[in-house]
Amino acid sequence: MTNVKTLSKVIAIALLAAGSTQATAEETAPSTATVKVQNAFDLAQVTGIDFGTIRVTSDIGTATATAEVATVTIYANGDSPSADSKVKASAQVIVDGAAATYTIAKVAPFSKLELTLPADDAVTLKAASAPSETSNFLLSGFEAYITSGANKGKAYAAKNLAADSEGNVTFSVGATLKTDKRGTEGAITAYVDGDYTGTFDVVVSY
Repeated sequence: MTNVKTLSKVIAIALLAAGSTQATAEETAPSTATVKVQNAFDLAQVTGIDFGTIRVTSDIGTATATAEVATVTIYANGDSPSADSKVKASAQVIVDGAAATYTIAKVAPFSKLELTLPADDAVTLKAASAPSETSNFLLSGFEAYITSGANKGKAYAAKNLAADSEGNVTFSVGATLKTDKRGTEGAITAYVDGDYTGTFDVVVSY
């Protein structure tokens, strides 16, 4: 009887061992990993800075170093434009202008973007058909205001242009228009009626 029990145990152990061997069988599945890089995004100007319609004179009779400058300021936050006149240079707004507007799309959600605007006096507005000595304008004091996204309603500062959950954000840009101060050294002449235009770059980066 003892031999029978012993034989039964041996058989049971053998069966368990066989089962364990079957349980450790394995298969291999070839696998892949992918990633798509999208560093590029969409940036577009919707409208340019419009300084409206103005009456203006420049200080054409004074040396450059002391020539007076009149200004018209378009505010990025949508406040009404302002004009500042001097004794020998003047500017008055006839029809209000408006800030430039921009859209950004396809950035990573909630990204904080850096905005670079032109330096003071780096942008010149000229009348296309006027002689070179005709008075022109310079732009300075560029500023931006965030109109959508995580920081909507704030002035741009220190990389706070933050996208929303869908990777979109909009902003506006204003600046100050300054009359010509080349004066007698530039032998400038008075402004002529018509459109004065200039171009500049607005740069947005991660």
